[in-house]
Amino acid sequence: MIEGLERALEEWAPEGVRELLPALEAVLGGTGARGRLLAAQRMPRNRVRRLRVEQGDGVRGLIVKRFPPERAQRERAAIERWLPAVGLAAHGPPLLASIADHSGRCTWFVYEDLGPCTLAEAASDPRRVCAATELLAELHARFRDHALLGEVRCLGAELGTSFTATSARDATRALATLSAQALPGPEARALCARLLERLAQLRAELPARTAALEAGGGPETLVHGDAWTINVLVRPAGSGFEARLIDWDHAGVGFASYDLSTFLQRFPARARSGILAAYCARYALRAPGPRWPSRAEWNALFDTAERTRLAHTLMWRALAGLEGHLDWALEELAAIEEAFASLAPVLPAAAGAEGAPAPEGRA
Repeated sequence: MIEGLERALEEWAPEGVRELLPALEAVLGGTGARGRLLAAQRMPRNRVRRLRVEQGDGVRGLIVKRFPPERAQRERAAIERWLPAVGLAAHGPPLLASIADHSGRCTWFVYEDLGPCTLAEAASDPRRVCAATELLAELHARFRDHALLGEVRCLGAELGTSFTATSARDATRALATLSAQALPGPEARALCARLLERLAQLRAELPARTAALEAGGGPETLVHGDAWTINVLVRPAGSGFEARLIDWDHAGVGFASYDLSTFLQRFPARARSGILAAYCARYALRAPGPRWPSRAEWNALFDTAERTRLAHTLMWRALAGLEGHLDWALEELAAIEEAFASLAPVLPAAAGAEGAPAPEGRA
């Protein structure tokens, strides 16, 4: 029995105690295991808890995450099928167990807690950044035109050329419906009108953006879909560092630029060209292929990825407004408008002291 564990679970996920409690006790040594829960820390998102359990002379850490069914399916497929298929099983989340809720509403995943080692906490360390960058390049290169991409597309998300078109169209439909309802005042109506104009512009640019993706995006690959530095773990290993990519519930099929735009923007502008150059160099070792895009072409690809993400997010916020969460939705829509307005080239206009440009040769 782990003292305090059942009470902590009842406070966080009372609907899942029946399934989750025995599964956690099994991870901690079985029904006869003894210990004491020291902490159940709420992580930034309410669906995650960090548990610290004292057993014998040591303390063990576990991460427990709650996923809706479709995202749980992606997470499990990435860990158990996709990453092992290309020799990257050791570079995914350290999964210990998965437990489905009896009602089918969610699945809990239990991971080994590797400690505070996200890249977000060490983004100024060049060696850790290099390890993470090289892992991202390995992922994209190994999954380039891979046979499993059909399965990834089925179980995951479509994040390629059609994603921009569907995101813009779906966001327009949801926001137009919201705008037609009784909004609280002229400011809300004006906000929706401005966002609809941005979506109309994105839709008008679709042929050019699609052509640019098809010409310079490279082969389709598995993309993580949420490549923030908080989703990269980097720990010392031997004389170097080992990187892991976690949180695969946004994974899908798309182009490398979709992940790279997210990843690069987590670093100062002056460092991005050098990081991209390291990515290209590592990719080249694994998969020879077409010419790399120029700096301007990279920026165009990144801009499409960012506008697509904003449109997709806008759609969900508009739907939330239609479902009765209007005040929150309008606050979020205002933030999205600010994000649209603040979009800037991911790569600096010139290299100079800001880092080496991406290689122009063949990768």
